[in-house]
Amino acid sequence: MQAANEPLYRSLLNDIFTFGSVMNARSTEGQEDHKFVEMIHNYSISLQKAVKVWFSIFNSETSTSENDFNHWLAKINRLYSPANYPVILSVMLATDSNQKRTEFLKAMERLLFLESLTARYYRMNPTTAKMLNIAIRINRGDSSIDDLISEINNRAKSITENEVGQKEIKEALRSRNYYNWRPTHYLLYEYNQYLQDRSKTDREKISWMTFIENENDYASIEHIYPQTARAKYWTDRFTGLTPANRDLLKNVIGNLLPLSKPKNAALSNKSFDEKSKSSKAGVGYMYGSYAENEVVALYTEWTPQAVLDRSLRILDFIEDRWGVNFGKDAEKINMLGLGFVKPATRIHPPLRASAPDKSAKPNRKASRD
Repeated sequence: MQAANEPLYRSLLNDIFTFGSVMNARSTEGQEDHKFVEMIHNYSISLQKAVKVWFSIFNSETSTSENDFNHWLAKINRLYSPANYPVILSVMLATDSNQKRTEFLKAMERLLFLESLTARYYRMNPTTAKMLNIAIRINRGDSSIDDLISEINNRAKSITENEVGQKEIKEALRSRNYYNWRPTHYLLYEYNQYLQDRSKTDREKISWMTFIENENDYASIEHIYPQTARAKYWTDRFTGLTPANRDLLKNVIGNLLPLSKPKNAALSNKSFDEKSKSSKAGVGYMYGSYAENEVVALYTEWTPQAVLDRSLRILDFIEDRWGVNFGKDAEKINMLGLGFVKPATRIHPPLRASAPDKSAKPNRKASRD
C-alpha cells in the first residue's frame, strides 16, 4: 500500500504513459518525440529485467551453504511474507553481490521469523512500510542496501533486546496450541534441517513441498502423545492429569514431530514403542525424518517429562538459531504452561544448535523445495 501511494506508481498509467502527457511535453517543454520513446523503451527494459529477477526469486538454486544467498532466499520463500517481496526485488535488482544479498536475506529471514512469533506477522506494520520506502529509494539510487539492513537489524533488536518485545514473544508463546500455530511447519522443518546438517549428510528425508502439501489438515505433523490417547500405554503414563493438562501436553511444541511422509493414520494411537520401531512398511520413527530419528535415540519412554524435555530442547534451538532469550528453564516451563509436570527438570543437557556450515558443497539446481 505504501508503494502504491508513491507518485511514480500511482500516476504511471494515468499521467505518464498517456497521449496527453506526450502532447503536453511537446507543447510546454519542447520535448522531442524520440526522447519520450526513449523513456518508454528504458522503462520497458527495466521492467524486463525486473521480471527475470522476480522469477528467479521463486525459482532459485538450492544451496546448503549459509554463505550463499540462495540458501536464505529458500527459507524466506518458506516463511512467505508477500508484503516483503518488493523489498527483496529491489535489493536483487540493485546488486549482484552474493555477499551483500546474503547479508540482507539472512537479516530478513531472522526478522520474519521473529515477527512470526508475535501477532505482528499477520498485518502490515510500520517496519514493513519503512522498508518499502527504503527499497523504493534504493531503486532510485537515493539510499543504500546497508541502510535497509540497518533498519531490519534495528527492528529485530527491538524484539530480542527490548523488554516490551521480549514480553510480546513470551505472551504469544504462552500455553498455546502449537499444533494450530502458523510458524509450526517452518520451525519443525528448520529443526529437522539442523539435525540433517549435524548428521553431515545431504540426504533429505523431508521435502518442503510435500511437508506443506496437507498444511490445512496437518497430516505431516505427528502428535507423539496422540490426540486420542486411549491405549493402556498412554493412560498408564499420563495418569493423574486434568483434561486441560493432557491437552497442553498433546499440543505443546515438544510433542509435535515432522513426518517424512503423511503416516499419522498408520501410527495413530499406538504405543511409543510401536511408533518408534514398527517395521511395518517402514513407518516407525526410526525409519523417518531426522527429527523422528532423534526422538528414538533420546527417549526410551514417552512421558510428560519427555514432552517437557523435548519442548525445552526446541526452545533452545529457537534461542540459538534466531538469537532470542527466553530466560532460565523455570521461565520457559512457565511460558509453555508445563509447570504441572513433575519433576519439572530436563532429561538431557541444553541443546546448542550451532551447526557447521557446509559451504564447500556444490549448489544444485532444484525445484521450489
